[in-house]
Amino acid sequence: MDQTAALEALMNRVEQLENRVRIAEDIEAIQQLTARYCRASDKLDVMPPDYVEHIAECFTEDGIWDGGPIFRAEGMEGFQELWGRGGERGISFIIHRATNPVITVTGDTARGLWHMLALVIEHGDALWTAGLYDNLYVRTPSGWKIKLMNYEPWFWSRHSQGWATERFRDFEAEQRLAAS
Repeated sequence: MDQTAALEALMNRVEQLENRVRIAEDIEAIQQLTARYCRASDKLDVMPPDYVEHIAECFTEDGIWDGGPIFRAEGMEGFQELWGRGGERGISFIIHRATNPVITVTGDTARGLWHMLALVIEHGDALWTAGLYDNLYVRTPSGWKIKLMNYEPWFWSRHSQGWATERFRDFEAEQRLAAS
């Protein structure tokens, strides 16, 4: 192998390694972002005054949190409605964990699948919820942000009932009862 061919082979190898390192760094940044979101959105009896802003910092300006039958929020106004009025919905406590990440990076976008488990106190009831976060992330000038956080619940149950007995609470019936 002549020197030119050897140099080209070395340059190709360096480029491949740079790409692998960039993807590994991107995956780590996305894991850290998701952990910051979880920590920011946990509500441990007392919320700091900038609670919603810490959550919103994890999302793009037009970010979406979609919980299907539970809640949906779009952009800062939606985040204020969803998290800023948590007390009005009766949520006094929530702590959750996102685990088992499978993250695929494609250029400046990524998809992350996570198992999620949360413990919640709502209207004095202890609740469990678990499901799948299927998230879309985008690279921005200020780093990775969540574009879409899609929560697909496997169960949302009262602790006293358990998910074997009450897999999903009847949200619509509870909302009708609360409105009457």
